[in-house]
Order: sequence, then C-alpha cells, then structure tokens
Amino acid sequence: MDDTGHTESLSLKDKLDIAAKFIGVFASIAGGVIWLNTYVKDVNQRLTDKQKETIRYHELYNGEMLLSARETFAIYRAKAFAEAMPEISKFRSPRQADEQAPVLLRAAMTKQILAEPQKSEIPRLVNFYEQLSVCIDLEMCDGASARRLFKGDAYDIYYLLAGYIENKRLRDTSYAVGLEQLGYETAYEKADRIKQEMALRRNGNMPQNASPSEDASPAVH
Repeated sequence: MDDTGHTESLSLKDKLDIAAKFIGVFASIAGGVIWLNTYVKDVNQRLTDKQKETIRYHELYNGEMLLSARETFAIYRAKAFAEAMPEISKFRSPRQADEQAPVLLRAAMTKQILAEPQKSEIPRLVNFYEQLSVCIDLEMCDGASARRLFKGDAYDIYYLLAGYIENKRLRDTSYAVGLEQLGYETAYEKADRIKQEMALRRNGNMPQNASPSEDASPAVH
C-alpha cells in the first residue's frame, strides 16, 4: 500500500518469488513424508516375519483388553505391598526378607484375585503369555525379541502370582509355564538384581512396587 492508501499490485517477479518459496516449503514437507515412508518400508523389509509377529503381540499387549488386565494387576500389586509392608519392615535381615516377603506378597495377591467379581482379568493376562510362548515354540515369533519386550513384566507377574499359579497347577501342571519361562532370570541377572536391591535397602530407597529377591529363580520347564 502506498502513501495515498492504494494497494500496489505485485510485479510478476514478486509473485514468482513468493510462489517459489511456497513450492520450496511444500516440496520439503513432501520430501520428508516420502523419506519417512521409504524408511518405514525399508525397516519393515529388514524385519523378519517372526519379529513382525512378535511386534503384533506387543501391540495386542498395549490394546484395550490387555491394558485393563494389566491395570488390574497393578492395582492388586500396590494393595499387596501396602498390606505386606508393615510386616516386611520388621524383618531384621535380607535373608529373612528374601524368605518371607514373597509368602506375604503372594498371599495378598491370591486373596485379591479370588475376591475379584469376574475373576477374568488375571487369567487373561496369564493366557496372553501362554499364547506368546506357544508362538515362540512354534517358531512363529522371535524368542529374542519377545524376551526383550516382555521379560521384565513376565518376571514381575510370575513372581507375584506364584501362589495363585501353584494352586492352579494342582489341577493343571502346565498352567502358566509359558509365563514362567518368559520371566526366567539367569544366575547373572539375579546376582545383579540382588546387588541393586541391597544398595537400595542400605539407602532406604527400596521402591514399594519392587519385587524382593528370592533364593531361587523360577525353574525352566
């Protein structure tokens, strides 16, 4: 706009310059989208079918039904620790804690599971790991990838549900074997975990949702 209030028309050169800038921006965006799609396609091509199936299980694990079951487990775990902590805090030695804390925690977990109205959430969680284990055994899923994705949760779930699982195995000896195998802890891993837990205990920072160490890791069947 000039001093008289009239709008000055853009010259052809100005219009071409503006158009060139917008074309450059859109080309950059389009180029980024094309690169991303190419990258994703390349990654998918490099993934084996077993790894893709394992990732699909991970997506199911984060789906609505499994998230509900996992939330139920987390609530039970928090309540179990809250119930058992007054007794656990009285223990005088790490060995006493290792021997007795699991008994208290598992009893508290089992009591809550049996009191659940539908009694379906925890079995659904266990069944997921059984199906994943079968997928690995049939070599349809990648075992190494599955352990990287699920081992931490599998160990925690098996540790706290061991009492419930033992009761189930009175009728079905193979119940939750897949969960147990996926959560298996090697001697090296156990030693490292116990070392970290002892350091936390000495500093008074043992988290309430951490699983105290045991004398024996879950056995592999």
